[in-house]
Formats: sequence, C-alpha cells, structure tokens
Amino acid sequence: MSRTLIMDIVRLTRDGWRPYSGRPEGYVYERLGCPYLLAQRGKPYWFVKGDLYLCVGCVRRCSLSRPEGFPAQLPIRYPEPRQPYTLTPYEMVEKKPLLTVEEAAYCLNVSKRTVYDYIDLGKLNVLKEGPKRVSSRDVRRMMEDFVFDE
Repeated sequence: MSRTLIMDIVRLTRDGWRPYSGRPEGYVYERLGCPYLLAQRGKPYWFVKGDLYLCVGCVRRCSLSRPEGFPAQLPIRYPEPRQPYTLTPYEMVEKKPLLTVEEAAYCLNVSKRTVYDYIDLGKLNVLKEGPKRVSSRDVRRMMEDFVFDE
C-alpha cells in the first residue's frame, strides 16, 4: 500500500466517506473498463458517501453516482450502550465486598486501564482466582484519599 493511498484513505474517512463492504457485480468493472480488475491484481477498494461511490483500487479513482450493480450495504450494528449503574459509588463500595475492574473504575472515576495500573502497583488487592475482582475496602480507602481542590 503506497503512502499516497494511505493519505487518500485518511482524507476520505475524515471527510465522512465509509468503506463499502459489499461486492459490486462484475459488469460494473466491465463498463468502467477497469484495468485493476482486468489485471487480476486483487480486490478493488470502494468508499461510499451518500449516493456517491469511489474506488481507490488504482490511480484512476473511478467515481459513480447512484450506480447499478452495488448491493445495498447492511447497516452497521453498534453494541448497545451499557446501562448506567443504579448505585452511587459510595453505595456500591458499602454493599459489595468485591468489585469488578469496571465497577472500581466507576467508583474511582478513572479508566479501567488505571485500575489495572493500581493493581500492578499494589494499591488495590485483587482476588487470587477467577476474573479480576478488587476489594471494595481498598477502593473505599482510595476514594477517601482523593483530594478535591475548590
């Protein structure tokens, strides 16, 4: 992949173009007289934005508006957002003796990566077996140690 192609793809995605994951019908390339496909050098790469389709498979950068022969793309399925916690951080550390890494991150208002760093530094004790669980006592202690500037 050339540097020019990489820069073109970066520019396209920044401008709202998305990769087209479908497979156009063969006659699309015949109509275009596509040397890329005719030379059998691999799969062309199409990007789509609204009704416009752009091929970045070769230097010609063929573009089509509302073309025939392009199967409709299925919508992208994003994971459902997790439900927010119904307990406050203080309620959580009081009611649960062990917390998941995600729950500890919620209580401390830090990322999960930071909780793993705290575990590595020995600031949080972890359950010896099974999935990572940390002591709510340690999390409560850390919550009390935070100093808030006003």
